[in-house]
Amino acid sequence: MVLALAGMPLASGESSSLAGLTTATLVVVAGGALVGYVIGLLPCAGVFAKAGFSTGAAFVPLYNIVVLLRIVGRPTWWLVLCFVPLVNVVVMIIIMWDLAAAFGKDAAFGIGLILLPWIFMLILWLGSAEHRASRQAARSRASDTPDRAAKTPDGAAKTSGPIGGIIRFVREVVAELKKVVRPTRAEVITYTTTVLAFVAVVMGFVLLIDIGIGKLTFWVFGGSSAG
Repeated sequence: MVLALAGMPLASGESSSLAGLTTATLVVVAGGALVGYVIGLLPCAGVFAKAGFSTGAAFVPLYNIVVLLRIVGRPTWWLVLCFVPLVNVVVMIIIMWDLAAAFGKDAAFGIGLILLPWIFMLILWLGSAEHRASRQAARSRASDTPDRAAKTPDGAAKTSGPIGGIIRFVREVVAELKKVVRPTRAEVITYTTTVLAFVAVVMGFVLLIDIGIGKLTFWVFGGSSAG
């Protein structure tokens, strides 16, 4: 009996209801993914605008990383390092650290950008921080490089070429990590309150999505069973 029922074709009403449920589910999932993508990159777009770049660049994959590198004054070839396992983690830590410095923020804010980039980018966008001349800082950093190379002994490694770039990269990582300081009590309270508020907003958003999908599913299956 069960096998016979399993082999029976669906009625037209049931098949149309199933097709409607599939389409509605796909629309909800695609819409939710699009909304999540826009919300996730919205603070980044605001930071780009503060730095004098187009807000639309934040929503273009890969190109947004290039723009972020330009904002913090790092070379664009670092984009390649973002695809190297483990190295990409170090690169993003340096980028977030430089981003905090580019807007005149302290080390505690840099740690916040590293651990909770969405929240602290939102603070950076909506706050009163102003973007410093990161391009000018990059040019001054580049002008200091020949001086360092001139002071390098003959037996030391040269700072030019790919090997020199890797050596400078490692030295800059060590130098940035040495700048880490402990946040003050007021900063800890402010950042903790911000994180808790953000978590509450996300939980409310997920709850509304869950209720909406549940009601949609009940409406589709309830309509088909009633018919």
